Amino acid sequence: MDTPVEHGWRSYVPVAAWTGAAVVCALVAGEGPFARFLGPAPAAAAMLAAGLVAGLCLWSLGRRGFEPAGRGVLTGALTALPFAAVVTVADILLRFPQDLNAPLPAALAVYPAMALVAETIFHLLPLALILAVLRGRAVGLALVLAALVEPLYQVRGMFADEGLTAQNAFVLPFVLAFNLVQLWLFRRYGFLAMAAMRLANYAWWHLAWGALRLELLF
Repeated sequence: MDTPVEHGWRSYVPVAAWTGAAVVCALVAGEGPFARFLGPAPAAAAMLAAGLVAGLCLWSLGRRGFEPAGRGVLTGALTALPFAAVVTVADILLRFPQDLNAPLPAALAVYPAMALVAETIFHLLPLALILAVLRGRAVGLALVLAALVEPLYQVRGMFADEGLTAQNAFVLPFVLAFNLVQLWLFRRYGFLAMAAMRLANYAWWHLAWGALRLELLF
C-alpha cells in the first residue's frame, strides 16, 4: 500500500543542485564528449530534461514512501567498494575493451552528469511507472523489475554484437546485483544513498581505474 510522506521543497534541493551541476558540466565540456552517450541530443538540454523528469519521479515516489533526499550518503558510497573490487578483478581477468571510458579530462565532467541521466532513466522513471501501474502495491516486485532495466540495456548491444562471451556473461548478473542494491538503498535511506553509490562507482570505474587500466592492461 502507499505510505504517503510529506516532503517540503528542501527535499528536492539535492536533485536540483545535481541538475544544475550537470548542465554546467555539459556546457563546460561541450557536445563532443557526450555524443557517444546522447547522440545528436544537445547535452545541456538533456541534463535539464533528466533533472526535471527526476524531480517529477521523486515527487511521485515520495507519495509512496520513498525519500526524495534522505540520508545514507556515506553508506551508499561505501557500498560501492566491494562492487568496485569485483569489477576491477573481472577487468584484469577478462580485459574489457580499451576504449570503454571517455578520456580525461573530459570524463571529469561527463560521468557526474551522465550519472544523473542514468539514475533517471534506469531507476526513477521505471520505478515510478511500475508503481503507478501496480497502484503502489508489491513494492518489492517493483524494485526487482526496475533493477532489470539497466542490465538488460547493457547486455542488449553486447549480445547482439558478440553473442555469449565471458565478458557479457559477467555483466548481466553483476549489473543486476548492483542495481538491486542501489534500489534497496533508495527504499531504505532515500535518493541520496542510491545516487552516492553510483557516483562512487563511477569515480573508480570510469575515472580512477579508467585511467589506470590503460597503463596497466594495454
